Amino acid sequence: MEDYSLAATKATPSINFNSHNGTLSINGRSIPEDSVSFFEPLQKIIREYLPNSLPNNVVNITLDYLNSSSTACLLNVLREFEKLNKSVTTIVNWHYESEDEDILNIGLNFSELIDLKFNMIVIDED
Repeated sequence: MEDYSLAATKATPSINFNSHNGTLSINGRSIPEDSVSFFEPLQKIIREYLPNSLPNNVVNITLDYLNSSSTACLLNVLREFEKLNKSVTTIVNWHYESEDEDILNIGLNFSELIDLKFNMIVIDED
């Protein structure tokens, strides 16, 4: 199984998926021209990972902004992990700045839509 990594740009977040420890990290801003094309390779890697996934997985999401199409694509990425939920543990750590109610609300909405454990984590501004 391959790991997957993309560097952040002004319009896209960094993505790091480590199949050896079951960790996915998405950090930055997500406003790509074509969200489906941007997130498609990640979804493919996760689907390949599913049949032989580790028993414990962690998804760390730290976004300062995402557009509506990115929101839909990110939801689909998390739904891939939800498919594992019956046999493995996946925890989503949703990081947000204390004053960013929009990002917090997206995370809370996701936690209601997806059957995974969500931790809402405030980013220290110090």
